[in-house]
Amino acid sequence: DQDEAFALADRVIILRAGRIAQSGTPAELYARPRSRFVAEFLGLKNILPGTVQHANGRPSAATPAGDIPLPAGEWADGAQIELVIHPDGLRLAEGAAEAGAAGGLAGRIEEKSFRGNRNLVTLSAGAARLTVELPAAQALPAVGETLRLRVEPSAVYVLPQNEEANDG
Repeated sequence: DQDEAFALADRVIILRAGRIAQSGTPAELYARPRSRFVAEFLGLKNILPGTVQHANGRPSAATPAGDIPLPAGEWADGAQIELVIHPDGLRLAEGAAEAGAAGGLAGRIEEKSFRGNRNLVTLSAGAARLTVELPAAQALPAVGETLRLRVEPSAVYVLPQNEEANDG
């Protein structure tokens, strides 16, 4: 049981075809999966291809969902990357201006589900589907309506280019 393993373990090892795909603490694995396989195994669904670009000195990635701000780092313009957006790193935008600014996204609500202290929302944003976790106390538009979000750069992680990353 993955939830139990993450709750109890000091260290977790994820295997793929009998080889170590990644090992580390549960927090390390969740925050920094080293391959698409590990990210998907952990249930991270917001995995998007992107092209690095710079505007106003800030790096971002042009993705099927829109422009996503990248965390600090050395990013070459035009580089092809895959990024993970953690579902709790998307926030409700404060009006249309923030949603239209760098890191702002808008999408159509496909599904929403009340989960106690949070709402789990599936959103169609451009050509992508995103999963978002928002506090239950926040009022949300109805299914079929537009939800405007901003992306926290700290919730964006760029997957290493080597799909076969392992503990070697």
